[in-house]
Amino acid sequence: MKAVPLLLSVCLFCGSVLFAQSEKNWSDNPQWKEAKYGPWGGPGVDPAPGPMDEILLKDYAPRSSVVSRMTVLPKARFPAIDVHTHVVAETSEEVAEWVKTMDEVGIQTSVVLTQATGAEFDRLVDIYLKPYPSRFILFCGMDSTNINKPDYPERAVAELVRCYKKGARGVGEWTDKGLGYTIDSTITADERLHPDDARLDAFWEKCAELKMPVNIHVSDHPSNWTPLDVYQERTPDYQHFNRYGKDGLTYEELLEVRNRMLKKHPKTTFIACHLANEGNDLERLGKLLQTYPNL
Repeated sequence: MKAVPLLLSVCLFCGSVLFAQSEKNWSDNPQWKEAKYGPWGGPGVDPAPGPMDEILLKDYAPRSSVVSRMTVLPKARFPAIDVHTHVVAETSEEVAEWVKTMDEVGIQTSVVLTQATGAEFDRLVDIYLKPYPSRFILFCGMDSTNINKPDYPERAVAELVRCYKKGARGVGEWTDKGLGYTIDSTITADERLHPDDARLDAFWEKCAELKMPVNIHVSDHPSNWTPLDVYQERTPDYQHFNRYGKDGLTYEELLEVRNRMLKKHPKTTFIACHLANEGNDLERLGKLLQTYPNL
C-alpha cells in the first residue's frame, strides 16, 4: 500500500513566528519571554530572536510544500439536511439562488434560525416557505418587548402560537451570553431574561406542546471570560465578544441557569448549538447529554 502523506497543520502555537509582540509590551513578562524565546525541545532549533519574530499571526501565509492527492466531492452521496443556517438570503432572488446551490451540493432541506417574530417572520415565510415549502424549515424567535409587564408570558406564548400557525417549526437561535435574551439598557441586572426565568416557563412548555425544538446558544466559549492578551485562546476575530471584567453572568453561571432550565422543562427539546459551549471538555459534555435526555 502506498503511504499517503499526512497534511500536517502549521504549528500555530510553536516557534518564533507566532504572536509577535514588541519588547515594549512584554519585556517585563517572564512567562511570555519563556514562551517566545525559551527552549521548546527540538534538536537544531535556535530559540534566539530572528527576523520572523516581526511577522504577525494575522499576516502569516506559509506556502506548503506537501504533495498529496486531493479529492473533491462536489455533491453528497445522500440528501443532507443543514440544521443550522441563518437568514443569509433577504430577497426572493437570493433565496432562489440558495436553492440552486442546495441542489448542486446535495442539501435537501435547510433549517433557518430566523430569530424573527411579527411582520419580519411573516416576510420570511413569504420568500422562503411559500415558494419552497419542502426545502426550508423556519425557526422563529421570541417576543422580547416589555418583558417586565405582567402580561409578558402570555404575549410571548401568543406570538409563538401565531408564528407556528404561519409555519414556524422551532425556536432559535435563542441566545444569552451573559446579559440575558434581550439587551435592554432600561432594565436592571436582576430583571434580565435568562433561560431559567419563571417568565419563560409557559413559553418553554408551549414549545413542548407544539413539538417545537428550541435551538439555544447559552454562554459562549470559555476563553471569552479570560483576558485579551497573548494567552487568549480564541483568535482576534472573536475579541468583540469578550466578557472579561464586564457586567453579566460568568461562563459557569450561564451553564448553571441553562441546566436549571433543562431540568425544569424535561418535555421540551433543546438543541445546544456549538457543542453547548463545552466542546473544550468532551467528558463534561458527554455527562451533560446523559443527564438531560431532552438536550
